[in-house]
Amino acid sequence: MHDDRVRRNFTAEAPNQLWLTDITEHPTGEGKLYLCAVKDVYSG
Repeated sequence: MHDDRVRRNFTAEAPNQLWLTDITEHPTGEGKLYLCAVKDVYSG
């Protein structure tokens, strides 16, 4: 389990205040594939 650094508050009043990230590993026939997402909460 990881710390909830945004305390479930997914709102921002201006750009570049709160960013969300995620990385996922997917096994494939040729090895691992990593998918990363980065999102500015303000602009969605």
